[in-house]
Formats: sequence, C-alpha cells, structure tokens
Amino acid sequence: AGTYSVGFRVASPASGGRIEVRSSSGAVLATVEVPSTGAWQTYRTVSVPVALAAGTQTLQLVSRAGGWNLNWLEIGGASAPAAGPVAPAGKALPGLVQAEAYDAMSGVQRETTADAGGGQNIGYVDDGDWVDYRVSVASAGTYSLALRAASPNGTGSIEVRSSSGATLATVPVPATGGWQTYATLRATVTLPAGEQTLRLFAPRGGWNLNWF
Repeated sequence: AGTYSVGFRVASPASGGRIEVRSSSGAVLATVEVPSTGAWQTYRTVSVPVALAAGTQTLQLVSRAGGWNLNWLEIGGASAPAAGPVAPAGKALPGLVQAEAYDAMSGVQRETTADAGGGQNIGYVDDGDWVDYRVSVASAGTYSLALRAASPNGTGSIEVRSSSGATLATVPVPATGGWQTYATLRATVTLPAGEQTLRLFAPRGGWNLNWF
C-alpha cells in the first residue's frame, strides 16, 4: 500500500478531456485533466498521485469528458507509509508555496526566475496545463490568495480548483511587462480545514508563476 505516481500517455487536439481513476468500490482516486497535445497522435505523459491498497484489485478509468486517446499508463514506485505519528504531508496554509514545489503537473516547466528572492518559477504554460499542490489548511474559512505572476500579453487566466474539481476562484493575468516582470494578483478562496489538493488550472496560458 502507498501513494504511487501514475503516468498517462495521452493525446488530444483540444483541451477539456478528463479521466477519472476509480477503485474496485467505485471511489474516485484521482482526476486527470487531459491537455491539448496538438493532435490525435501527438502524445504527452501526464502524471498524478494515486493512493492504492495492497493486493490484487481492479482499477477503472472513466471518461468524464471525452475527446482523447490513451496509449498506456505506468505506475511508478510507492511512497511507503511511515511508522508511528506522521506530520501533515501537505504544505501549510496560511503560508507561502513556491510554484515549482508542485506534487503533480501537466505541461509546465521549471526555470530560473528573475523575481525578487531568486529561485525558480513555473513557465511554458499552455491552455489546459495544470499544477497540483497538496496542502494542509489550519482552519476552515475564506482566505486572501496572492499569486505572483508575470505575462507579456495579458490574455491568460488561472483557475483555482478544489480536490473535487470545483472552481474556487478565477484570476485574470494582466500584462506585467515581460515574462520575468512580476506582479502580485489577488483573489479570495473558501477552503475547508485539513489535508487537500489545490489545482491551479490554465484555461488560458501564456503566464509564469513564482509563488502563491
């Protein structure tokens, strides 16, 4: 038993496809957003974490939104559970999360940032790309969200999504003056307490993100 990185080799001429990974009982273990790869036979690997029980079992892939091809899936090594008390695995919120410290992604790349503080940002974001972050929220409530983003064109947008796929906030990304000229964008999100996954989804790409 453990949490496995599962890679899906997918192709689609348009974004919007969605695959659910379900257990033998029908429980949803993960949701895979299928990005636009350029064509029906232009493949890209999208990886997501999936918690699996030990032993023989059946996994079901359910198409929640079609329009994609699948060549193969690959299950990587497990992160074995530690013995005894375990500290929360998610990044603590309220708090600052570096964009490059994602737990799963589709399409983005890390690069050196010119923003204050140095380090890395995520970039090369196309329509339909996404990044997932495991977080631990101290208490339920409405939070102020700051996103440190850059864009030369001002046509991009970022959706903040919950573990269930619900959209919590949509943040337009304005023209900031260049790929490495950053501005802090603000929104509000309502979050439950505890461990959860937040997804930053790009309905429209063309932006970099340093932190949130």
